[in-house]
Order: sequence, then structure tokens, then C-alpha cells
Amino acid sequence: EHGYLDNAIVIFTTDHGDNLGGHGHIQKWNMYEDVVRIPLVFWSKNGIVPAQTLEGMCQLHDIGPTLFDLLGLDHSFMEGKSLLPALNQQEWRPYEYVFTEIEGDHNLTGVKIQTMVRSKDWKFVHFLEDPDGQIFDLKNDPEETVNLWQDTAGDQIRQEALEVMCEWHMQSSLHTKKLLAPVR
Repeated sequence: EHGYLDNAIVIFTTDHGDNLGGHGHIQKWNMYEDVVRIPLVFWSKNGIVPAQTLEGMCQLHDIGPTLFDLLGLDHSFMEGKSLLPALNQQEWRPYEYVFTEIEGDHNLTGVKIQTMVRSKDWKFVHFLEDPDGQIFDLKNDPEETVNLWQDTAGDQIRQEALEVMCEWHMQSSLHTKKLLAPVR
């Protein structure tokens, strides 16, 4: 009525899901799909093609570059990539891998930090300073019931995931080096 939405961008999302009893857990504190697969909805009267569902993986740190793109601002200093091409049905390349970390673990093993690498077909969860972890074949086990960590079937995934995780950490350090220089 007052026109506030004429020049607004509405985003519906959350920083994590909750297990709500899934895998015998409540709250977050793990990397099961119930926790890491979350809604991300953009709405605007202008600048976004309406009513579409996108397939492909993105990350929460893509929201900032997307907003900056909508506002016509430079976002080259940010790690994420704009989702605006996807929202406008233009060429967009989803991530081959997505990552997340959580400090602490109150459900599984009490580890200091968990790092997850996920591809379309598999998920790898590394527990810092812990000999165990999780590897799930999401293509054949979408409910994440068979942990392949101790199984030779998970060896190839483990190797690929460790290489991808190492590369991600190094690239992130380089990308944020100048951004974090004033606080070092």
C-alpha cells in the first residue's frame, strides 16, 4: 500500500536446519542433510525472474555478492559468487563442491571442529583430531545411513575430498588475505 516492496529484495533462508529427531539427534551440531540443506528464496518486484526453482549447489556466502549485484556494487572482494545470473535464467554454473564448518560438536564425538565437503553424489565430513569421520554415497544412500569411513568403498571419495578441502582452505586464505590484513 505504501510502496515499500516496490524497491525491496526479500530473502528467506536460515543459517542451518535442524535434525528434529533425524539420525537420533535434535538441533544442529552435525552435517546430515537435515542440517546443511536449507531453503534459499529470493523475491523482488524488480531484478529477479519470478517463480522458478533452481537445481544445483550454492552456499550462503553467495547471498552477499547477489545483493551487491542487484545493487550494482562491486563484490570482487567477497568469496562467494553472485546467484543473479541463475535468478534471471542466464548462464550459471553451480558449485561442484560446497563446504561448511562448525566449531564444536555436541551430538557425535565432541570434536573441536567439523568440516564438510559435499558434491552432488557424495559427502565427506572430517572431524579435527579424530580418527573417525563420515563418508556418504548420497546417490545410493540419500538417507545417509551407511557411513563408508571404514569401508574401502569410501577410499576414492576420501582422497578426492581431502584434496578438494585442502585446495578450498588455501584459496580461501589467499582470497581473504587483503580483507583480513587490517585485523592481523
